[in-house]
Amino acid sequence: MIVSGVDEAGLGPLLGPYCAGLAAIEYKGDPRDPRKLCYAVLRETPEPGKLAVGDSKQIYSPGKLTQLEQTVLCFFRLKYGSLPDKGRDLLKEILKEHPQDGPDKEPSPWEPFISSLDLPLAASRDVIERLSDKLHSQLEKKQLILKEFEARRITPSAFNRLLDNSTNKAAVCQKILSPLMEKGLYPKGKLTVDRQGGRRYYGEWLIELFPGKMLTARQETAKCSLYDVGGSEVSFLVGGDAFCFETALASMIAKYLRELCMCGFNRYWQTRLPGIKKTAGYYSDGKRFLNDLKEAGILPEDTSGLIRQK
Repeated sequence: MIVSGVDEAGLGPLLGPYCAGLAAIEYKGDPRDPRKLCYAVLRETPEPGKLAVGDSKQIYSPGKLTQLEQTVLCFFRLKYGSLPDKGRDLLKEILKEHPQDGPDKEPSPWEPFISSLDLPLAASRDVIERLSDKLHSQLEKKQLILKEFEARRITPSAFNRLLDNSTNKAAVCQKILSPLMEKGLYPKGKLTVDRQGGRRYYGEWLIELFPGKMLTARQETAKCSLYDVGGSEVSFLVGGDAFCFETALASMIAKYLRELCMCGFNRYWQTRLPGIKKTAGYYSDGKRFLNDLKEAGILPEDTSGLIRQK
């Protein structure tokens, strides 16, 4: 059986990309949570000498990237065979673009700064390699295979364009997540999507996403919306990253990708305005950052590639 998870990062911020991740594990043996099967290396919360896979908000906090990066790059090495040396190496492997996005008018000026980042940013390369070897051994022993480990990154300009052509932000997110869900739903498998907001009913979306497959709504409550899609199980679960290993890992992929992008973003603007305080892009501090650029006379006239519409 193959169990998949999808989650996102960066829907609320004013600045920076919206990112989404997909992770999938094939269970050839015991289908229990990998954190229980591989307890020698995996934990739900950070512990010395272990890899934490859980709610990314508990594993990462501003200025403390090590645990998040350590886990994401260990799984990256497991999937792609080696650690990325630069930001561009990671982006090349995990980013899956989709024709519906369309190209940006021109690359953001901070894109080269993202591509040239030396990785890892905070964690130890030696520690990552050692833990990755241990993880590989444990997963192999328990007959677990990492099937999917990828992400989508939607820049502000692409997000704004999608929003212009959609009815609302929820519809935009639906378009962005759809390719990951299509890839993540295996025959007789399970897919858990971390549910955002109060939406309960996903039947129409699933019918559109998986045409020809019989759909049965098994549960549509305040906490969980559960469907049978052609013999596979799809759930939209509030706090899904706290209950499903694969959704938690997807959450961490998305969060790390966004942090990587914001690191390059801040480095670019620090070359334009040395000493400017870095931003994570959230609304209040994003407004402060934009005001700093305006006061310095370097805020672009066209901000469609910089500021995300609300």
